[in-house]
Amino acid sequence: MTLAELRRWAVHLAFPGPSSLADSIHAQGFIQADPIRSPARAQDLILRHRVESYRSGDLEAHYPSLDIEEDFLYCYGFASRDLWNLLHPKRNIRLKALQKRVLSLVERLGEAHPADLEPHLGSRRTLNAWGGYSKESTRALESLHHQGLLRVARRDKGIRVYAPARPNPNAKDSRPQERRRRLVLQIVGLFAPLPEKSLS
Repeated sequence: MTLAELRRWAVHLAFPGPSSLADSIHAQGFIQADPIRSPARAQDLILRHRVESYRSGDLEAHYPSLDIEEDFLYCYGFASRDLWNLLHPKRNIRLKALQKRVLSLVERLGEAHPADLEPHLGSRRTLNAWGGYSKESTRALESLHHQGLLRVARRDKGIRVYAPARPNPNAKDSRPQERRRRLVLQIVGLFAPLPEKSLS
C-alpha cells in the first residue's frame, strides 16, 4: 500500500459520507464527549462533518430518543448500545453500603438528580478525583454509573440525571476473550490507521 492509498483509505474510514445522527453514532460506536468549548465541544466537532445538517448541541438534544449511553471507553463519551453491552457484561459487583442505598433509591424514584438524594442521604462531602469536594451520594451515583448499574437518562442544565441501567440481553454470552477482541477492534476502528505501539 502506498502512502497516497493509505491517506485515501484513512479519509474514507473517518468520513464515509454524511448520514443521520443515529446512523453515524452506531457506525462509529463511540463519540468522545468534552464540555470544553474552545473551539467547540469534541462531540460537536466529530459529528459536524459526519451528520447531515448537524448543529451544535444536536447530540444532547436528541440523546433521550437515541439508543445510546453516556459511558467510558478510552475517555468519556457516547456509546452505541452494542458497545455498552460489551463494556458491561453481567457480573457480581460488591457494593458498599452507601452504593446499595443509592441504587435502591434510584430504582424507587425511577430517575434521580443528585439533589434528589440529599433529603434521604444528607449532604456529607468527600474528596473527589479532581482534588475538590463532592457529595458522597453524588460520588456513589458516579461509581454506580461507571460500573454499569445506572445510566444517564438525561441532563438537567448540564447535570446528569440517573436512572437504572437497561438490561444487557447479551450478558450470558460475555466471554472475556471475545469481549476483549471486539473492544480492541472497536478502538482500532476509531483510530485507524495507527501504529501498533500507539494501540498498545
